[in-house]
Amino acid sequence: MPSRQRMTMRAYSGIMATMGRKPQTMTPVVFWSRVKRGQAHECWPYMPERPGYTYGHFKQNGRQTLAHRYAYEITNGAILPGAVLHHTCENPRCVNPGHLSMTTHTRHRRHHADQITHCPQGHEYSPENTRYKTDGSRECRTCNRARNNTPQARAAQRRWQSSARGRALHRERQRRYVARKKGGPE
Repeated sequence: MPSRQRMTMRAYSGIMATMGRKPQTMTPVVFWSRVKRGQAHECWPYMPERPGYTYGHFKQNGRQTLAHRYAYEITNGAILPGAVLHHTCENPRCVNPGHLSMTTHTRHRRHHADQITHCPQGHEYSPENTRYKTDGSRECRTCNRARNNTPQARAAQRRWQSSARGRALHRERQRRYVARKKGGPE
């Protein structure tokens, strides 16, 4: 077969195995039969555990579906676009709808970041020593200052300030600073 590519045996067997089969759809009855339900305040783990997977999951219509998302959708309705689910119990296998709350990605990252009290170099994340970025992550001001105070960083800053664009931005910042000090409009 010079002009056609040969199909690998694995791909061929995968196609043959799915021929004539309908994609499987998970029903709520089957889903809840795979959950070890307890009291309302307890975690309800999704039982088919697979090594190497943190979250419970299954295949639905040929696609991987996370068990906790499915549990939330069948009990509370659709998850808003761009929203993420947070496990208030901090157990990723839990599918108890009472332990799942919908939040934004930024808030979710900030929640988990707030549990870390010190930066990797050992500086405390205090309000005076913490700078929050727009993506919800945070940065240690002490480490940032040290990183920007290296000879390489100072040389890069001098190169930037000597460029035409850098000078224009520097003048604009100076103008805004003076206007702010005088109390006038920017």
